[in-house]
Amino acid sequence: MVERVRAGGLGLVHGNGGQGTKQSFALYSTQPPDAFARIDVQPEVDLDPRAVLAPDWAGPVTVDAATLVYDRDGPSHVLAGVLDGSGARGWAASRDAELFDELTQEGLAGRTGRRTSEGDVEL
Repeated sequence: MVERVRAGGLGLVHGNGGQGTKQSFALYSTQPPDAFARIDVQPEVDLDPRAVLAPDWAGPVTVDAATLVYDRDGPSHVLAGVLDGSGARGWAASRDAELFDELTQEGLAGRTGRRTSEGDVEL
């Protein structure tokens, strides 16, 4: 980004932290801004209503996002954020080793399947 900005361009940098729950953005230029801004929008985000699946809810779901969790011995399980047909959100997991490769090579977002009452996802 330094090379791009020094060549006269603008640079947008995104940061992610807090286990993926905190976002930050910075815009870089060789020209100083008229004013600096630090805008925290978290209070507005927190106001949005959220429909949440009950822990023992079972039924059809769509994977919204997923990650592969590792332990000391390697891949442990898939942790997925899932949505039901109404848009309610919940968590689901899978220890299906076939999903490990699929997740890391193609991703699982958009896949449909079923969440069990134990919180497992079957795709």
